[in-house]
Amino acid sequence: MLRRIVEKHRDLIKKFQEEIESTNHEIEKVEREIQERKEVIEREKTMISVLNEKPKQLCHQISTIRKKLMEKFPDYENDELKEIMFRLEEYEKHIALHVVKPEEGVRLTKEVIPLYKKMGEMIGGVEKNIAIEAMMRRLDDIVNSYEMLMNRKESGDEPTNLEDELNELKKHLSWASNRLKSHQNALEYWMNKARSEGLEID
Repeated sequence: MLRRIVEKHRDLIKKFQEEIESTNHEIEKVEREIQERKEVIEREKTMISVLNEKPKQLCHQISTIRKKLMEKFPDYENDELKEIMFRLEEYEKHIALHVVKPEEGVRLTKEVIPLYKKMGEMIGGVEKNIAIEAMMRRLDDIVNSYEMLMNRKESGDEPTNLEDELNELKKHLSWASNRLKSHQNALEYWMNKARSEGLEID
């Protein structure tokens, strides 16, 4: 009778030791996945931040190029050109100073691209061609940045499903550890009882 009880507890101890080892491996695996996921999220947030800031920097550069170009034509009186310059300045300030949604940024930028070209046509000159080309490249980059933002969705701060899985694994580990300790104590009790009755059990 005592021999069967001892063997039963030994079998259960072995079972829970294996279960604890397996659970620890699973915990390590999920913890690695959580860390990797957090790193992906941080990289994505950094990329989104860069893409949000880029149009502002490019608009500042465009504004500088445009103003330097117009310094060569300080006395222009053409009403159409004045209206164009006013609209371009409003666009540049809006992008540079406000948080603009990607969809709005693409729309506004595509709307003003013809105006920059029109400005170049009205001014004329070789220097104008270089300046307009430089502004066009930056406007294309602004559109590209906003379009990239439209294709991205900022992830949540935490990989919640993995965190839930990790918590469940830790609960199971705690339960299995308690069961192991219980059977180890029971084994010790029954082994001592067997010895007290003169029964040797290997």
